[in-house]
Amino acid sequence: MNDWTIEGLDGVELSARAGRIDASNGYEMRIAVRYDGNGAIAAGRIRCNGAMVRVEPVLRPLPVGAATPEVDHIISLAPADGPLAGTPWERVADLGSRGAVLRSKLDLPSSDRADAAAPLVLSFELGNKGDAALKIVGVPVHALTSASHLRIGVRVDGGAITVLDYETHGRSDEWKANVISNTAVRTLKLGMLAAGRHEIELFAMDPGFLLDRIDVRLDGAPDYYGAPPIR
Repeated sequence: MNDWTIEGLDGVELSARAGRIDASNGYEMRIAVRYDGNGAIAAGRIRCNGAMVRVEPVLRPLPVGAATPEVDHIISLAPADGPLAGTPWERVADLGSRGAVLRSKLDLPSSDRADAAAPLVLSFELGNKGDAALKIVGVPVHALTSASHLRIGVRVDGGAITVLDYETHGRSDEWKANVISNTAVRTLKLGMLAAGRHEIELFAMDPGFLLDRIDVRLDGAPDYYGAPPIR
């Protein structure tokens, strides 16, 4: 067991200034740092098991459109917050886990060709390389008509398009589980991703699909009931 303390770092609010790391938490602990934008931040020190590390805070403004920060090894993206011009997606308020969802337009013709319509484009950045998976979360609905489905195409970093089908039938066990959790989930394994910027393209293939959020899950990500924290 290793007890740790943080000294200094005046000017920011820390979620903890002391604690213990051991096998029960995987010898890892994350500390949330809040800064109100006013004043300077003093240097600090982290002491643990007789060792000391000096911390020099550096403030860098996030660029416009920067990806959601990683929290608990998860980058959670809210597609409804982004631009939609030229795409077959529309924003629907007061639904989903982030206050709004995207719906593929009701007049969109179904197509077996994934890239028949312009994609919705989202991006995220990794600070370090790591094994990753996309958890693509929709709101449970049935296909709009008997002639359509509930498919989307997903392409990452310009690679091949993967088609994901969310269609369920009647009151199947999957439909019941989806309704209880208010989610319909498909997961796409990405393998090892390099540090830096990555791009996700989402292609609507059928009308009426409701897209809630996309969670980029990295090694060590915990399972949450509901949406993961974003800060």
